[in-house]
Amino acid sequence: MLLVVLVLFTLPFGWQGVTNIILMLVFLNAIIGFKHQNWKGAFTSPLFLVSAFFLLWHFTSLLWAQNTAEGFLQIETKLSFLAAPL
Repeated sequence: MLLVVLVLFTLPFGWQGVTNIILMLVFLNAIIGFKHQNWKGAFTSPLFLVSAFFLLWHFTSLLWAQNTAEGFLQIETKLSFLAAPL
């Protein structure tokens, strides 16, 4: 919880290096925490499935997009929605 608070604290100041290091620590903490949990349950949760469908919807919308560079940038931004429910 402390790491998330640190990330939220550093974001407005623009300390990208510090924020990136803290985000890597949050990711490592999540990986270690998931080691003890059931991964199959995480991938079949309704929240994960809705997030995956949301991302799939954006990928299919790129088929009709004229500005694909902006589309890929938007998908990159929305990838956190896929990782957050895990």
